[in-house]
Amino acid sequence: MNNSIYSYGIDNYKDNLNKKINENKLRMLNKNETLYNKKVADKSIDEKFHKLLNNSNNMKNLIKNYDNSNEFEKIIQKNIDKLEFAYKTSKTLIKKNEYSEEIELLIINKLEFLKNMSFDYYNKINESYYKIKKDFNSSIKEIDKLLNLCANKTFVTFIEKYYEISNFTQSINIEREEEIEEYIKKEYPINLDNIIYYTDIHITNLVKKANFKFVFNFDEINNLKMPKIYAHVINLSRPKKVKLDIYSNIGTCGKNVESYKIVFNNVNYSMFLDFNTDSNDIISTIITDFDGYEYFIERYLIEDSPAEKICLKELFDNPFFVDFCFYLNECERYKTISPKTKKYIDKKYNKKMILIQN
Repeated sequence: MNNSIYSYGIDNYKDNLNKKINENKLRMLNKNETLYNKKVADKSIDEKFHKLLNNSNNMKNLIKNYDNSNEFEKIIQKNIDKLEFAYKTSKTLIKKNEYSEEIELLIINKLEFLKNMSFDYYNKINESYYKIKKDFNSSIKEIDKLLNLCANKTFVTFIEKYYEISNFTQSINIEREEEIEEYIKKEYPINLDNIIYYTDIHITNLVKKANFKFVFNFDEINNLKMPKIYAHVINLSRPKKVKLDIYSNIGTCGKNVESYKIVFNNVNYSMFLDFNTDSNDIISTIITDFDGYEYFIERYLIEDSPAEKICLKELFDNPFFVDFCFYLNECERYKTISPKTKKYIDKKYNKKMILIQN
């Protein structure tokens, strides 16, 4: 880890980071603030640094509270005590055997040599252990220091870039409302099974109302400032009354009509988009909220009637009139097929959340 950090270039780390994200360096905001406490990060960067920082911190705590180090020292001391006891026991046995002075001196010297060599062995183990422990502590502290330095410079660079984006990002909060008193569309044709059906549409009080909002901001997540993009579209448009006449023609001027009269209440169709770098995913929430409403339906027939020939000379019984004739279709007689009935549509509420993964 240490070598990797140095090989990347700790002295030029921030410049290297800027090259990586291919953007120009901006001035640091609030230089007097503690950098690590005011950090902004992307999830991928944040996760990597936090994993390294947590591992480093855990390692420091492990070494600091490592109980087995005392156990190791006890084992060393226990072996030294055994060695001391064995030396004294061996020396006593030599004395009891009553060797000649020359042989006793030779054996005692060898025993002293073995004792000193063994003591030296345990002392060197102890020295090596403390040297390793000291070097390990020093390396962990250096790694932790370098990781925090890299993290701070990374988070500062990210906050500069995010604020640069936020400075030229304009928030939007717009409401649009318009009301059309009457809207009429006649004879909208549809061909179905070789029969042409027409629709006459008559809308009263058509309200066009919507709200559009876009915000770029920051959220505090685990002491991190995470960029957050929020957008919504709320559509409250609705007609108050709608009359639909769906019909097909019969003969010269007859019609087979199915008529709908609808009275709407409040409606709401909303879409919300929520994005932040904590997940890198976009959460889309769609809400459909229709109040209950009623409508009337009836079917009737406008009967076809034969064209009646009318001539002016005959109509006014005047021989001096020009003999001009024309045909008149009445088609005014209504015949009810099914009487008007009222139906009710229950309130509908639906909330759907869609996760769009990057």
